Order: sequence, then structure tokens, then C-alpha cells
Amino acid sequence: LSILACSTIFLTACAGLMPDEQSRENIEHKTFAYNYQVPDVDREELWRRARGYFDATLADNQSDFEIEDRAAGTLTGRGLASWRMSREYCSAEYHIRFQAQDEEARLELQLIEDVLPFRECSGFGWPGKEAEEIIASHFESLSEGLGEALQGY
Repeated sequence: LSILACSTIFLTACAGLMPDEQSRENIEHKTFAYNYQVPDVDREELWRRARGYFDATLADNQSDFEIEDRAAGTLTGRGLASWRMSREYCSAEYHIRFQAQDEEARLELQLIEDVLPFRECSGFGWPGKEAEEIIASHFESLSEGLGEALQGY
């Protein structure tokens, strides 16, 4: 009987640790994907335009590309999104994944959940709703600018 009681307590505790549907949905919304159609532009040229855009737009301390493969049309790295909380600035890292094919490209931006915000804003964990809105706005702006760069504007 005591084994059954311990098993019940253990299973109940584990069930409490399982993410609920809302948490799972929130995690899924932390990835932002953007698709681009660019007629008559090949993969290498799209890659070159994207690389130039990221170089011109993101400061050296805001991005770091670990994989740059022009022939494959890929860029993979990390970016930094910042927001103000009260009198302090907070920053969170995100993945940058760019993939070009002939006449099309895709950008994915995803907050890195395992990395807590930089400690300028000590005592805070994952960005709150207001910060997520600021980050989403940053991502939208980054995507719009990339779209223009891919078009050659």
C-alpha cells in the first residue's frame, strides 16, 4: 500500500511539471518565420544581399554568424534583442536562420529560451508580454528591411 501511495504522489508531482496547452502554444509563438519571393535573383546573390543587410543593420555586438555558406545560401547565428524595463535595459538572445534558394528565401528568428536575459535587468526571467511585443516589433522591422534588401532596394 505504501508503494502505491508513493507512486501516486510521484505521478501527481510529475503531472504538475508537464507543460499545459497554453505554455506549449506560447513557446511555439516565439519562432517568427518570414518568406520572400524575389524573381530572377539566384541563391548566391540573395545570400550576398542578406549578408550585406545584416552587416549594415545589426551592430557587431548585436549579431554573430557561426555558419556562413554562400554556395548553400545559408546564414546561421545569433542576434540580440533589447528592451527597457523601468530604468534598466534588458537583452535576450535569438537564433537567426536565413536560407536562400533561387528566387526565394526564408528567415527564421527564434528567442533562445534557455538563455535568460542579460543581467542588466537582474531578477527577471523570460521577457514579459510587453517585452515580447517590443521584440516582435524588432523582428518585423528586421524582416521588412531584409525584404527590401533582397529586392535590391
